Amino acid sequence: TGKNLIYGGKITKAYENWKLKNHKEFQQKVGGKLYYKGIPTKKYEMYLNSL
Repeated sequence: TGKNLIYGGKITKAYENWKLKNHKEFQQKVGGKLYYKGIPTKKYEMYLNSL
C-alpha cells in the first residue's frame, strides 16, 4: 500500500483494507483456505509473492 504497516503500536486501516481485498481475490481465484493452524498455506504464500 505504500504506507506503514504498524503505527502507534496498532495495525493501520490501510493495511487491514489491503489484506481483506487480497484475501477475497485469492479465494475467488484459487479457493481453499488462506491459513492452516495459523500459518499461511503454500498456495497463499506463492500468491502473495507474486504480487
